[in-house]
Amino acid sequence: MAEPTAHSEVPARHGAFPPFQSEHFPSQLLWLAFSFILLYVLMSKIALPRIGSILEDRSRRIGDDWRRRNA
Repeated sequence: MAEPTAHSEVPARHGAFPPFQSEHFPSQLLWLAFSFILLYVLMSKIALPRIGSILEDRSRRIGDDWRRRNA
């Protein structure tokens, strides 16, 4: 019967996971800031005004319907 062999060698590592290497931090922070600013502008100028107008229109319609039923 064959005996199990123990490997004492540690596999070669090619360094840490790239996002955790400190030389990549500046570019990651730059892209994080760029993405945040872009999403903020898109939300504040396009998406949120559209949602606000939809909610305002819906509130107005509900109020009109309520007034018609109770008149």
